[in-house]
Amino acid sequence: MDPALIGSIFAGITGLATVITGYLINRQKVRTDLVSADVGQVEAELADLRDRFEIALAHIYELRAAMGAHELHVPELPDELTLRRRRKTG
Repeated sequence: MDPALIGSIFAGITGLATVITGYLINRQKVRTDLVSADVGQVEAELADLRDRFEIALAHIYELRAAMGAHELHVPELPDELTLRRRRKTG
């Protein structure tokens, strides 16, 4: 067999393997980028929910203070809210 033909076949197979490998790597990179974008979106939504929760807690504490100032019965806070308040003030 002609050495040039063997070299051409080998080069063709190597080129095809390179193209397929590049395609697979790019496909995995696209998946990774999509997952990364999803994680970023979830983190942003979680931060937004955390901010809303902090605002709600502030309103609860203001309401409790107003009720206490007017000598109204102030209900006990659930355990989680009590612990969170202690962490903030302590």
